[in-house]
Amino acid sequence: IRQSHADDGNFRLAVDRCFTLTGSGTVVTGTVFAGRVQVGDKLVVSPSGQEVRVRSIHAQNRASESGQAGQRCALNLAGVEKKDIARGDWVLAPAVHVPTQRLDVRIRLPAATRRALRHWTPVHLHVGAADVLGRVSLLEGTTVEPGAQALAQLVLDQPVGSLRGDHFILRDQSAQFTLAGGVVLDPFAPARKVRTPARLTLLRAVERPSARAALEALLEGTTAGVDLDWFARSGNLRREVAESLYAELPMVVVSIVGGQRHGFTPAGWMALQQAVLEVLAEAHKREPELLGLEARRLRRLATPNLAWELFTALIEQLLGEQRLRRHGPWLHLAS
Repeated sequence: IRQSHADDGNFRLAVDRCFTLTGSGTVVTGTVFAGRVQVGDKLVVSPSGQEVRVRSIHAQNRASESGQAGQRCALNLAGVEKKDIARGDWVLAPAVHVPTQRLDVRIRLPAATRRALRHWTPVHLHVGAADVLGRVSLLEGTTVEPGAQALAQLVLDQPVGSLRGDHFILRDQSAQFTLAGGVVLDPFAPARKVRTPARLTLLRAVERPSARAALEALLEGTTAGVDLDWFARSGNLRREVAESLYAELPMVVVSIVGGQRHGFTPAGWMALQQAVLEVLAEAHKREPELLGLEARRLRRLATPNLAWELFTALIEQLLGEQRLRRHGPWLHLAS
């Protein structure tokens, strides 16, 4: 998985040192994982959420007005003291300040490792410059043998900053041996329904080598829609880059209350509409004395996997096109 870099990613720097420089204040050093930074930029220390401003930059050991992905940078920061930032923190754009304690990942065990990795093994997670304790919840089976790979969820003891495409190392509880390596697939993993076929299909889709390929696979692999805000944020796509990608694909974009947007293939959105119409037609045929179906029952029968807010948007479109009518709580065909 390729991380989003200077052209399409928000700025992220993994802090590995922090110190106070006489006459300058707080300075952090680290590797820029993605994006660009310029003098005067307003950033966030994550996971604490402290807001900072960039006073000056040294990139590759030279004073500079900017820094970019792949470089070693030192940032002189205003708004934070040395005691409030440490190795393992991130300095990043506000758009990607989203600390998390559950990561869905792909792990790979070296062939030469000593033993299989078992479900719920306690581990040290090393990602960026952070070292965090947690456990490995395997999503496929109960063990992973040496030389094999598997999907898993990392359940952490404290929040970290991580996004899709970040590579990591797992070491044992005593930090003596390397157990596995891997890559983050979904940094905002759910706590429930983590082993369902739909969930595993989603994780395999986001393993595709580019954002476009991943989004295409996601759209084809679900009937419930793709959360476009989740897709852009988890993969560190800047807004303009994400919008350009969405415009390139044949996709129906559905907005719900709060501005959240979901994407569907045109055929998928049409199939959901047709399912609603067919369920109502069958209900009219079966029980002609009833006016129609109440909305929640209609959703349960026609589109049980569709979130209520998206189902509401679907119904509003059908009402607007006069393919449905509403009388009180009842929905029925226009005919």
